[in-house]
Amino acid sequence: MAQTLSAEQKRKRSELIVIIGVPVLLLLLYLFQRPIVSFVQMFGTCAFHTVTGKYCPGCGNTRSVRCMLKGDFLLALRMNLTMPFLIALGALFYIEMIFDVLGKKIRLIPRKIWLLVVVLVFFGIYFIARNFIPWLAPLPMP
Repeated sequence: MAQTLSAEQKRKRSELIVIIGVPVLLLLLYLFQRPIVSFVQMFGTCAFHTVTGKYCPGCGNTRSVRCMLKGDFLLALRMNLTMPFLIALGALFYIEMIFDVLGKKIRLIPRKIWLLVVVLVFFGIYFIARNFIPWLAPLPMP
């Protein structure tokens, strides 16, 4: 006799797949970082930066990820704050999901609109300021 799963059981199963899948995906990204970086570099330099001489919000993200893969998190922050921030945010959500699957609800990240506004304002100012403050601009990759 086929047993149908409840919505809660389906959600838990999906979360379990994510909990197992994320470390596997991260391991694959780490193992295949050279081909991935080579592929991304085929696109060349940022067209916005080439035309305007200013940094777009994405300038330095590839370099930031490469630095994180090498374990140099301070240099990753120097290249672009976006990727380290998003990875830290994702890690917090991942930890919340693990606790949820284990039966304990915790919230490490507030679900408030003010937090989203603060983050968006901060990054908006950062993306503009790094075009005028040299020590905020991304460095060339060593």
